Amino acid sequence: MATITLKGAGQASSIALLLENEISNSGISINLLSKHAHKVGDELVYMLVFDKFYYRNGNRASLSILITEQDGMVTVDATGSGGGKGIFINFSLGAETNFVNLIERVLIQKGFKVIG
Repeated sequence: MATITLKGAGQASSIALLLENEISNSGISINLLSKHAHKVGDELVYMLVFDKFYYRNGNRASLSILITEQDGMVTVDATGSGGGKGIFINFSLGAETNFVNLIERVLIQKGFKVIG
């Protein structure tokens, strides 16, 4: 499992669309599995879930992204998982980290900072 949290100025809706496009266009084996948008009080919340097939190790990894906006600041939490092999020992070849690093690269270019 790999996780990252980034924060920056913007609108959750535009960040969600940016990530959806960038992730979907980053490989032919990537699928957007689920997309949700809700308003909770004054906060906008988006959730995106992707999966990707990795040919080199023959498995799938998932990427779950939670995007929240409050007072013009957007927080993005991303978790990559499922990229390992084995029943009892989760031996990972780095697929989930690779997936999360994509989020970091895209958002750093938009002025976001890693906060966790």
